[in-house]
Amino acid sequence: MAKEAAEFRFVCPHCGHESLVGLEQAGQEGPCAGCGRPVRIPDPRGQGVEVVVPDRVPWAWSVLGLGAVVLLGLCLIGGWLQWGSWLQQRWARQEAADCEKNLQRLLAALAAYEQEHGRLPPAWTTDEQGRRLHSWRVLILPYLGYDYLYEEIRLEEPWDSPHNRQFHDRMPAEFSCPTRAGDAGQTSYLVVVGPRMAFTGAKGRRLDELTDPAQVTVLLVESANKQVPWMKPEELDEQELDFFVNSGTAVGISSYHPRGAHVATLSGHVLFLSDQTDPAMVRQMLTVDDGQPPAPPP
Repeated sequence: MAKEAAEFRFVCPHCGHESLVGLEQAGQEGPCAGCGRPVRIPDPRGQGVEVVVPDRVPWAWSVLGLGAVVLLGLCLIGGWLQWGSWLQQRWARQEAADCEKNLQRLLAALAAYEQEHGRLPPAWTTDEQGRRLHSWRVLILPYLGYDYLYEEIRLEEPWDSPHNRQFHDRMPAEFSCPTRAGDAGQTSYLVVVGPRMAFTGAKGRRLDELTDPAQVTVLLVESANKQVPWMKPEELDEQELDFFVNSGTAVGISSYHPRGAHVATLSGHVLFLSDQTDPAMVRQMLTVDDGQPPAPPP
């Protein structure tokens, strides 16, 4: 039996012209669209005539299909955004871990310097007139494995002398947090200088002068809101801090990491201080001989 449909294909017996005609035209006579001669359109039902009709999809199914495509697209976009967010969070965690490793390497270099010289390096070196020359970062280069760079730098000349300027862009990776992109030559790690801090200026302290517990005595801090070239003899001055972490009004302990910043202690540990850390507690951690050590941060 022929397949019943809304349209079927009719071929003119005179000229062979093909056309699609509606089922309601079956049995009618009229001129051929191709040759104009009169033809009678047969009724395909019950006559074994093969009916060829174009596929037609009801509008409801079209709407449903379109909705499915849109839904699938939204799911794919949502999945992509979720994947991107997961990758971003994982990358941030990895950068924070690499930042911590940098500080641990710096602590190891400071310890090696202290073992050889009997005291920590000074915050900066000076010439006979008391003018600052180089930061502690330059002094610990040999203990980080950068002997060749250390030997090229002229320590008797200022950090920005014509000769020493060529090294400004050759900062070792350990001096910069991986998150701090686009700041070539700018260090992420500073010391806080003050009469009761671990670093007082042009003279390095002996370890027996640091009488507070080593696990809560801070030597190095992460700082993102003070721009300091790595060789420059400039650090954080106690007087310019408000002791808030990621302060919005003063330079100090800060980072590009969410919700806090790293500090490194005399015991060789790296701590992550939350934005919510009590500034009084931060001040105590930076002070080395107050006799009132704070409890370790959670």
